[in-house]
Amino acid sequence: MIHVQIQVNSSDTDLQVFPHTCVATPSNDPDDKTWNEVIIDGCAKLPTLQFYPSPGPDRGRFGFQAFAYTSGVDMVYLHCNVLLCKASDPNSRCAQGCQPPSGRRRREAEGEPEVYRLIQGPIVVGQDQNGEHARETGGTTTTGGRQVTAAGAVVGACAVLAIAMSVGLLYKARRHDSQAGYSVLQNID
Repeated sequence: MIHVQIQVNSSDTDLQVFPHTCVATPSNDPDDKTWNEVIIDGCAKLPTLQFYPSPGPDRGRFGFQAFAYTSGVDMVYLHCNVLLCKASDPNSRCAQGCQPPSGRRRREAEGEPEVYRLIQGPIVVGQDQNGEHARETGGTTTTGGRQVTAAGAVVGACAVLAIAMSVGLLYKARRHDSQAGYSVLQNID
């Protein structure tokens, strides 16, 4: 499993994060033609995706079984649109949770939530001499239709991912009035 934590670090304690949309691609291009839906409209799209309880509204946690693309690309990037809402607003988009598109949605009392686009990667996957192991920051690789876990690599990848996304949201929270755009986060070794 790859475990992800998205956290905002701000002096404003009334903030809630919500992973609205996350897709995985083999490149750092969020519009890559090869992609896998992970989270759409706050709803799990990967069969292995699990949302985890968080210690507070300033964090969002989820995990999913890692994979590699069968096209020979040994990298996976995670692209997320994260919403930042007022935690005290029970009608906010963040508080609504999974909302598949079905027409009208209740609007947030104080307007639309802020959207931050985050990119994490590459999560590098590879194979050992048996063709069954992930390396570096990988996780699980698909080999011949079966998935094999590399637990040590997953732990490292999770730590890097959580730290990098936290740093990105902290930076964006401090630049509150700037236009939301892409924030390319580097792996911290």
